[in-house]
Amino acid sequence: MLIVFDGIDRAGKSTHLRIITQWLKSNCVEYLLAREPGGTIFAEKIRRILLWQKDAKLDPVVQLLLFSAARYDLTKTFKTMLEENPDKLILCDRFIDSTYAYQGQFFTDAEITAIAKMTVNVQPDFVFLFLNSYGKSKNNMDDFANEYRAQIIARFKKRAISAPEKYFIVPNGHLKKQQEIIRHKMLQLLQVEKGLKVTK
Repeated sequence: MLIVFDGIDRAGKSTHLRIITQWLKSNCVEYLLAREPGGTIFAEKIRRILLWQKDAKLDPVVQLLLFSAARYDLTKTFKTMLEENPDKLILCDRFIDSTYAYQGQFFTDAEITAIAKMTVNVQPDFVFLFLNSYGKSKNNMDDFANEYRAQIIARFKKRAISAPEKYFIVPNGHLKKQQEIIRHKMLQLLQVEKGLKVTK
């Protein structure tokens, strides 16, 4: 089972994901935590180029292919794990929706989908979307988000509307209240999909 925390930069998704993993640990629920781009030795090298190389502005085609290459390498690992254990719980910080939202500034959905069909080995079972930004820019993609924020958010929402049973947009609000909402949704997912008895 692959659950993704995705959305606009500086929206708190990584913070909430960290809190959720602590909650899972307290309930003795095993999981794998990954991130995009990254998660493998090769993909982490790509991450450094994409996010932190300030002296080189990457062409949109190069950027899209680098993200896709990193995702292909990571999802090969996911696919192997889920084939060996279908009940495996994988949590990922970002996934394919970010490509549609960010690289969608330069490419059509059809173009991104064509590449995704070749490079995405596993599809998410559920996606939490965070669309309210609370912080300042830190890396290359944050800079991009600051410039095209409204368009990026609109593309995330478009993805959510296309499959409402698969997406949940986390409402704006205090972190504690958001976490209560996320935990409630996670309980539903884990108990219904995996039969786990998470109680806290």
